[in-house]
Amino acid sequence: MSRAPRNVHVGAGGDSVAAAYGEHDAGRIGSGLELVEIRQYVAGDEAKRIDWKATARLNEPHIREFEAEADRTTVLLPDHRAATGRGRDGQRALNYLREVAIAYLESARELDDPLGCYAVGDAGVTVAEPPSADLETYATIREALTNLTPTAPHGSADGSKASRSGTLRPPEYGRGARTPASARRDTTALADDESPFATTLRPFLEAADPYVDRVEADPLFATARSRLTRLRGSTWTIILTDDGNRAELRETVKIARRGDDHVVVFLAPRVLFDPDAMTDLDAAYDRYLDFEAFRRDLAALDRVEAFEVAPGDRIGALLAQRRRQREGPREAGSKETVDTGGAGANGTGTAENPNAAPGGGDR
Repeated sequence: MSRAPRNVHVGAGGDSVAAAYGEHDAGRIGSGLELVEIRQYVAGDEAKRIDWKATARLNEPHIREFEAEADRTTVLLPDHRAATGRGRDGQRALNYLREVAIAYLESARELDDPLGCYAVGDAGVTVAEPPSADLETYATIREALTNLTPTAPHGSADGSKASRSGTLRPPEYGRGARTPASARRDTTALADDESPFATTLRPFLEAADPYVDRVEADPLFATARSRLTRLRGSTWTIILTDDGNRAELRETVKIARRGDDHVVVFLAPRVLFDPDAMTDLDAAYDRYLDFEAFRRDLAALDRVEAFEVAPGDRIGALLAQRRRQREGPREAGSKETVDTGGAGANGTGTAENPNAAPGGGDR
């Protein structure tokens, strides 16, 4: 078993989350189903909770208070495919994602909430525990999480994936992944273009099937579709993965938030786990900004939250580098680097992106 990582940062845009993840009210005033009281409106209350009859009768805004639901069904969807094995022992993406998963498990156990777990390897589901609130389920899931290791790539020996035709394709990087919507936009733009380039490209853009086939064949999406759609009642799905296959993750989130369900995504940025990425902080920071834009896109979806999970010292080094750049130019020919193996104190700084706030705290 790998040693536990130190300096675990969980947050957004370099800022650590303030509250412990996995907690929720149990048996308190909230947004459940049973009416408890009608009280006067205060700033910050949701408009949808206003009781208009009471407001008209009392000539002041009043809202309805309900008793919060006593428990919450939570399903962990940890990804332990080969890509999560980047880095040194104890400092791999999977090590950090596992810490978050175990924190959710402990929270569910303390609150007696039903908990399930469907772990995903390169060949598909490796752990299948339907939601339950009994002690045996908690213990089984904890043991399964503790024993997770990066799986061997399915269909290849070098980390690339095999397509249905048997040819290899590399893992997906960047935000430029094709989607049916983007293909339709590009097709429209080329509609009146009769150049040889447009004529050759147009048939590929018009066909959405390759995208659909590729995503449906990806293990994370396939697991969410086959397992989560069987569950009944409101569910909180916790997806723990990296940002390598963004198209797959985006579609997985859409499946998981079906109905009124909620999704929390914990992402390990590849830039912070690639062995050589931190040797050039300027290039690493550009990749981090790209990751942060993707994380915000996910978090903007209804009933979805998205957080980064990373070594606090590395994300601190990126933000500190940006602060140094903004405060003054470096000496000609110098290059800032950071030791990618250690877990030291965090740096802090101001990101160029206004949504990537100063931070880098650890948990």
